[in-house]
Amino acid sequence: MQKYKLVFLLFIAIRCTFFNAYSQETNGKIPISENKVFIDGEKYYIHIVKQGETIFSLCKAYNISQNVLEQNNPEIINGLKENVSLKIPIIDRTATASEEIMEHTVKQGETVYSIAKLYNIGVNTIYENNPEAEENIFPGQKLKIIKSLYLSYNRIEEDEDNIYHRVEIGETAYSVARRYGLKVKDIKDYNSTIDLQQLHVGQIITIPKQEIELIENQPGTYDDHFYYLKIKQQQTLYAISKRFKISIKDIKKANPELKNRELIAGETIRVPILNEFIFTEINRLKERDIEEFEEDSIQEIIILDSASYPCRNYDYRTKPGPFNIGLFLPLYGIINDTLDLSIDKKDRELRIYHRSKVFVEFYQGVLLALEELKKENILLNLHLFDTNNDTLLTSQIVESEKFKKLDLIIGPVYANNIELVAKKAKENKISLVSPLLNYNDFIQDNLYAFQVNPTSEIKRDYWLNMILSQKLENIIIIHDGNNFERDFSKKFKSRYFKSIVNRIEENNVFYKEHLYFNSEDTLIRESMIKGLKNTIIIPSTDQAYVSDIMSKLNTLAKEFDITVYGMDVWVKYSNIELEYFHNLNTHLFANSFIDYNDYNVNQFIREYRKYFHAEPGKFSFQAYDITYYFVKALQMFGKEFRFCLEDFNPELLETNFRFKRYNYTDGFINNLLFTIVYQPDYTRKVIY
Repeated sequence: MQKYKLVFLLFIAIRCTFFNAYSQETNGKIPISENKVFIDGEKYYIHIVKQGETIFSLCKAYNISQNVLEQNNPEIINGLKENVSLKIPIIDRTATASEEIMEHTVKQGETVYSIAKLYNIGVNTIYENNPEAEENIFPGQKLKIIKSLYLSYNRIEEDEDNIYHRVEIGETAYSVARRYGLKVKDIKDYNSTIDLQQLHVGQIITIPKQEIELIENQPGTYDDHFYYLKIKQQQTLYAISKRFKISIKDIKKANPELKNRELIAGETIRVPILNEFIFTEINRLKERDIEEFEEDSIQEIIILDSASYPCRNYDYRTKPGPFNIGLFLPLYGIINDTLDLSIDKKDRELRIYHRSKVFVEFYQGVLLALEELKKENILLNLHLFDTNNDTLLTSQIVESEKFKKLDLIIGPVYANNIELVAKKAKENKISLVSPLLNYNDFIQDNLYAFQVNPTSEIKRDYWLNMILSQKLENIIIIHDGNNFERDFSKKFKSRYFKSIVNRIEENNVFYKEHLYFNSEDTLIRESMIKGLKNTIIIPSTDQAYVSDIMSKLNTLAKEFDITVYGMDVWVKYSNIELEYFHNLNTHLFANSFIDYNDYNVNQFIREYRKYFHAEPGKFSFQAYDITYYFVKALQMFGKEFRFCLEDFNPELLETNFRFKRYNYTDGFINNLLFTIVYQPDYTRKVIY
C-alpha cells in the first residue's frame, strides 16, 4: 500500500497540473472535493476519505459506479481507510441525448475488457463501434463510447423510500445485496417480478431504504469496514482469527470490550474486513444465505479451530501405541513374479512389471524415511495396500477395520481410486496425502485432504509473478500458437502492462510477441536489442520446439544480453545441451531440486544403494520427503496436524511444502515453488 501512495504522489508532482478550484458542490452529506487535477490529460477530483464515508456514499455523492471508483483506486477493494486520497474521474453530466458518442483515449496497459468495465458497457458494444479494436488496441488510439449508455448505467437514482439500482456488468443478486448490506431474499421480496438468477445490465432493482436502516449492524451483515458476527457456543477468538485470516489483535481493536474478557455466546462482534478471502468463499457458495453459510460450511472448522488441535500442547509421549500409516500403491503384486532383493539387479528389473517400477521406487523411498523416523524413537506400523489400480479392490480395502484405524494415508496415485479413498478418509477423519497427482477435485469439501503437487494455475501464477518481479527492458514472447501458449501470452501481456502503469521507470519498455516455426533464425535476431536486457519467454512444453529455439538463441548469447524463462518440465529434456541453459542465463520454476553436494542427499544415496542395490530416482526422493514430513507432523502435533503447518519446516532432501486452503471448506494444496537459475559459471542457484 505504501508503494501505491508513493507512486501516486510522484504522479501528482511530475505529471499533474492543478487548476483553479470550482465553487463547492454538495449532495447534502458528502461535500464534493474542491481539489481538481489533470492526470494524463484526464480531469479528476482528489477526495480525502473521512470517517463514516463508504463506497456507496461516495458513488452516490459523485454520481459514479462502484466499478469506476475501484478501477481508478484499486486499493479500496480491501476497504476504505480514513485520510486516503482517492482519484475520482470528473464526468460531464450536462451532455444531451444528441451528444451520443464520446471518445476514449487508450492508455498504456489498458485492454478492451478493462475499458468496457470502466464504462460499464459490454465488450461487444465497443467492438460494434470500433471494429478495428477486435484485432488490437494501442496507447493513443481513440475509441468511440456510447455516452448515453455510460451515463445511464452509472447514475444512482432514488426517491424518499427507495434506491433504484441499475445492474452493472458482472453484478449478481448476491453482489447487489452485499453492496447495500441486504440478503438476497430481502431484494427478492421487493422485486418479485424480476428473475434474480438472470440479471441484465441496465435492469432496475428496487432497494428499500427502510430495510437498509433496519438491518444495520445486525449479525450476518457487512458494511465497508466490518462483518458482524454472532458468537456461538465454544467459539474462540483464535478460531475466528484463523477463519478470517486476521490477527486476534485486529479483532480486539475493533471490539475494545474484548480486551479484558472472553467472548460471550449470543453477542455480536465486529470482524474487520482486512482481506477478500471471506468474500471469495461466499461467492463460491453463490446465493446461499450468510447464516446458512455459517451453520453448514464453517461449523466443522469452528469446532476444529477452537478445541481439537492445540498445536503446541500435543505430547507424543502420551500416545498409546504406534502410528498406523497406510500406503496405497499399484504394485501389481499378482502380476509381478517377485520383488526378491537377493537376486541379480538386472534380472530383478526384468521380472518387475513395467507399470509398477516407479511405484516400487516410491515404496523404497517411504521405507528409508520410516527407518530414519524410527531412529528418532517414533513408533510406526506401515500398512501397505496394493491397489492394482482396481476400484473394486480399493472399495473392499476402505471398508476394512484396518483402514479405519489408520492415522495417515499416503496415496492412491490414480484419480479413479483417490476419490473413493478420500471420501472414506473424510468419514473416518484420517488425513490423506496425494503424492503424485495434479488432479485436485478430491480436496473439495474435504478438510483432511492434501495435494502435494501445485496445480497448473498455481504454477502459471508463480511463473508470471517471477518474471514480472524482474527489471524488463526488451520482452520477447516466443510460442507456436497453441491454446495454452496463446492464453499465457495474453495473460502476461495484460498483467505486465497493468503493472507498469504506475511505474515511471518502465514506460519505455519494448514488447514483442512472435509465432515462431523451425529455422526462422532471422526473426529471433531482429527481435534482439544490443545494450538492453533481452528477456525471452518461451511458454512451451514441446521438447523438439524448445530444443530448436534454444540452439538458435545460444548462437546469439555472446552478441546480446539474454535471459530465458522456461517451463518446469525443461529439466527433463535430455536433447538440450546443458551448456545452452547456462549461456542463456535460463530461469526455470520448479517444486523440487536435488543438490548432490548436500550431505543429507549423499547419505540418502548411500542408504538406498545399501538396502536396494540400485541408484535412487526422483520418485524415491519425493517419497522420502512426503513420508518424513507428514509422519513428523503427526509426532509433533497429533492427528489434527493440518492446522499446525504454517511454521513447520523440517529438513528434507529435494523440496519443502507450504500448504494452503483456497476455500475454507476444502483441503490443502502445496503452493511452494522456487526458481532454478543456470548461471554463466556453470553453477545453479535456487531462489525461493
